Parts: sequence; structure tokens; C-alpha cells
Amino acid sequence: MTSYSTKAGMKKVALQWARELYGISAKLSKLTGYDDTNFLLKSGKGKYVLKISDEKSSIETLRGQNHMLRFLQEHSKEFKAFPTVIAGCDGSYLYQVSIGKQTYWLRILTYLEGTLLHQATPSSKLYEDLGRFLGAMNQCLWSFDLPDLHLRKSPWDLKYAAKCMVYCQEIDDPHYRRLVVYFLQQYENQVVPHYADLPQGLIHGDANDYNILVSGDQVTGLIDFGDATYSQLIHELAVAITYVMMSDKDPLRAASRVIKGYHKERPLTSLEIEVLYYLVAARLCTSLCISTHSQKEEPFNEYLGLHQKPVKRLLDWLISIDPKGFEQQLKRTCSI
Repeated sequence: MTSYSTKAGMKKVALQWARELYGISAKLSKLTGYDDTNFLLKSGKGKYVLKISDEKSSIETLRGQNHMLRFLQEHSKEFKAFPTVIAGCDGSYLYQVSIGKQTYWLRILTYLEGTLLHQATPSSKLYEDLGRFLGAMNQCLWSFDLPDLHLRKSPWDLKYAAKCMVYCQEIDDPHYRRLVVYFLQQYENQVVPHYADLPQGLIHGDANDYNILVSGDQVTGLIDFGDATYSQLIHELAVAITYVMMSDKDPLRAASRVIKGYHKERPLTSLEIEVLYYLVAARLCTSLCISTHSQKEEPFNEYLGLHQKPVKRLLDWLISIDPKGFEQQLKRTCSI
């Protein structure tokens, strides 16, 4: 374990770690992040992301993320769309480091260039390609398993969505508190009893519009595997369409295009489509509850509240439509 006895600024120490552990001398700038502290390294060798995770992050989880990325690099037809985990000078892919008494985990990945989905002009072709990309990734990972990621119980994993209820009372607006309670009850009634019948596997778990890179009508990259876990495969699609629906004037049309592309690569079951409405609602509830709680703990971190307004808008839209009509439209899209 590499240790620094003085509590120097994280930026300065990060430069030392990059140089001493990886042999990378670079200019460094801060990147946004939800859980990890991330820095962009610019060196003569290229661009990298230096990720610092606090000691609450388990070594099993971080090791699992690294293995998942390395598998995709070796087996996916679109291996260039995923960050490469960089080995340090001694061949290690993960280091334990410390500042004073505080311990951290350190990794370096390649930096992927591209336009984030939230900055792009949406199109039906782009939505369909997003679905195709995620379906192909899930299909590729189908033959791979990581016991380390079975151990995760992330609050962002939709199979634990009901746990976010503990933060519900922190939502100031009573209208949205009521919606959260209602939709989480629907999730418990309509989804949880069927979990054993939904296909499971390794998923990225957070294909939101700040983690997807695009060029024109094509997806070119997927970053931030911090929520990777072993879960129901339909959660991958549910998360992706949630963020596409939030940003589109016609949420159902947008969702249909993503699902059409996904279904071509990994055919969906009738049951998977039947639970999608409730999973989208559960993701919105999770996002609203956790971001509200996190913002009260870190009021100056604007990144934590990026999606609150569109989350509320989509919750209002979901409560206004017929879940059966939503399901039937998606089944027609997949010819089920």
C-alpha cells in the first residue's frame, strides 16, 4: 500500500500516484463523478481517467468491474467502445493508497473521446443504435460470470429499489412523495413476484445520458462501470429508456426505438416487456430519493441534482398514462 503521511491536496497526490505507480507524467484536471473522485490525465502517451474510490468501495466490486471491462475488451466486437484498464508498473490493475489515515482504491483507465448523449441531437436511428449496442453487450456478457459482482447490493440496482423509500420523506414536495410511495408499491406488486422468472446476468447498470458517447446516429462508447452488477438483464434496458424518455418530447416513441434495437440483439420475453413500465418508474423513484438525500449531504455538488427536473416531469407523465397501453405498444414494437 502506498501511503502519504501529510494530507496534501487530492489533486497533487493524484499526480504523484500516477507517476510513481504507473509511470505516467501528465497534466491533471478534475472530472465530475457521483461516487468516485475522477481526474483527467493528459500525457504524451495519451489521455487517461484516474479513478479514486474511498474505502467503502469493496475490493471485490472494483476487481469485478476491472474483470468485466477486460472481458469486453477481449470478446466484444465493439471493444473500442469500452475503457481499457491500465496496468501499473508492477502489472497490478488496482492499488490501495492512503493519505494520512484515510485509505483509497486507485485505478487508471483510458479516456474515451466523444459527445455525451445528453449533448447530442436525438434521432430514431440513434435511439435504435443505443438499444442495439446495449443488447449486443448484454449478449456478449451472457457467457461470462463474476462471483465478485454477485455480492453487490447497490442502491442503484433496481432489484433493491424499495430500499430508497427510507429517503422518501426528505422530498420536500408532497406531490412527488406520494408518487414515489405509489410507484414503489406498484413495483413491489407488479415486478418483485416475477424476479425469479426474469433472465439474469452481468449488466453495466447505469446507461444514462452522461455515460453514453455518440457520434452522429451511432453509439461509440460506454463509460463509468461503477454500478456494474449481476442482476436482471431487463434492468439494463429499463435504465437506458428511462433517460431517453426524460429527454424526449414523445417518451413512448423514444422508448420504442431503443427497445426495437435491443430486441434484435437480445430477444426480450413477454414478461420482460410487461414489467418495463414499473421498472422505469422505480428508476425514477430511486433517482429522486437518492439525489435528494445526497444533495442535503453535499449541497454544493450540482452534479447530484442534474436529473431532478426531468425525473419529476417523467413521473407526472407515467402517472397520466395507462400501463397496459404502454406495454401493448412495446409488444407491438417487438412483434410479441
